[in-house]
Amino acid sequence: MKEKLVFPIQTSKHFADEKTFSSRFWRQIHSNWWFRHKISDMSIDAKPCDAVIWLGWYTCLCEIKVWNNKKKVDVYNLLRPNQKFWLRKRKENWWNSIVVYYSKIHHKYWVLNFSNNMELSLAE
Repeated sequence: MKEKLVFPIQTSKHFADEKTFSSRFWRQIHSNWWFRHKISDMSIDAKPCDAVIWLGWYTCLCEIKVWNNKKKVDVYNLLRPNQKFWLRKRKENWWNSIVVYYSKIHHKYWVLNFSNNMELSLAE
């Protein structure tokens, strides 16, 4: 089901930060008549992830990371400890947790199922 979250990026303009990429990503979800609930940034240490998304009957926790690695990135180590805990806890209970990684250098993004081994090798 995560393949439904891969949309073509139709702009030549690169996203400068997580906020601008997230806005575009949420717009794509909304345009497909899906739903997302953004979790407040009020307490960043207790926040489990960026959002909960529903794609029809498919629901998952979603964390978005934007970085500028050139060749290799360990997405797991970009997560804060509280994010790792909640994403892992949900997955252990037979639900879905995903991490969306956007590369500012390559102007691409990947949707990854949460695991302890989320490494990407990026072509230059």
